[in-house]
Amino acid sequence: MTGTKSDSSNQITEKTWMADRGVILTLSIFVSLIFYIGCAAVSGNPVGPPPDPVTVKEIVEMHEAGLPSETIINNIQQSHTVYRIQAGQLVQLKEMGVSDEVINYMQQTYIDAARQNQAYEDWSSFTLADDGFWYGGPFYGGPFWY
Repeated sequence: MTGTKSDSSNQITEKTWMADRGVILTLSIFVSLIFYIGCAAVSGNPVGPPPDPVTVKEIVEMHEAGLPSETIINNIQQSHTVYRIQAGQLVQLKEMGVSDEVINYMQQTYIDAARQNQAYEDWSSFTLADDGFWYGGPFYGGPFWY
C-alpha cells in the first residue's frame, strides 16, 4: 500500500508541475508580448508613409494667412522637418515676416536632431531644395525616423 500512496503522491506532484509549467509558459508569452509592444511603441518607427515636409514657402504662406505661431510650430512638429538655416536665410525669413518664435523653433529642430543623431551634423544628411533652404528628416533621407 505504501507504493500506491507514493505513486499517487508523485502523480499529484507531476500534475501540479504540469499546471505550474503551463502558467509559467503563459506568463512568459504575455510578458514577452508586452515587452515587444512596448519596444515597438517607443522605437520611433511610425506606421505608414512619412509625413509631408513643411517647407519654408509653406511657413511663409501660413504666416501670411494669419495663422498663429503656435499653429505653425505644431505643423512643423508633426512633420518632423529638420531645418539647417544659414545666417543669410535667417535674415531672409525675418524679412518675409516669419515670427522670431517660428524662426527659433526652426533652428531648434537642427540642434535637437544633431543631439539625437550625430549624422545630422554632416551636410550630407540634408537636401538643398529648390527654394534654397536645406532640409532633413525622414522624407529627405535623414538618418533616422522619429
